[in-house]
Order: sequence, then structure tokens, then C-alpha cells
Amino acid sequence: IHDFAILPNPSGRSITIRSQDKMKHVFIRSLDGKLIREVKASKNILVVDLAELPSGCLIVVTVVPDSRAAPVSKKYFLP
Repeated sequence: IHDFAILPNPSGRSITIRSQDKMKHVFIRSLDGKLIREVKASKNILVVDLAELPSGCLIVVTVVPDSRAAPVSKKYFLP
């Protein structure tokens, strides 16, 4: 199982996602599961601009290239 951190939390209008493994995709979803943004990744650090999103809680999901690893999700508050 891989893990990741979202910095800072809460943020300004961009976040940095740091994963212990190289990421393949990052999905940002609303609390009801709707996909808000999909970002392709190829490193273990990714900066995502959230400036146009409204305030509220989001779910950030990371997917790594290892097909045996399950996606990991964390809640994030966007002020």
C-alpha cells in the first residue's frame, strides 16, 4: 500500500501531493464521488492548481503504476 501527503492543508489555491511511490494518475472528486479533475502524473511529487474550484471538501485519489496496488484516497478541505 502506498501513501501520500497533501500540503498544505488547508491550502491557498494550489496543493502539492507527495507520494512515497511514483504516481500514474491523481483524481480529484467531490464528496458525492463526481470527478472534478484528472491529472496524469509521472513522478512522486505533483503540484495541482485548484484556483477555479469552489470552497469545500474534496477527495484526492492517487493511483500508482503497480497494478496490484489499490488506489489511496484522502479528504481535503479547500477554503
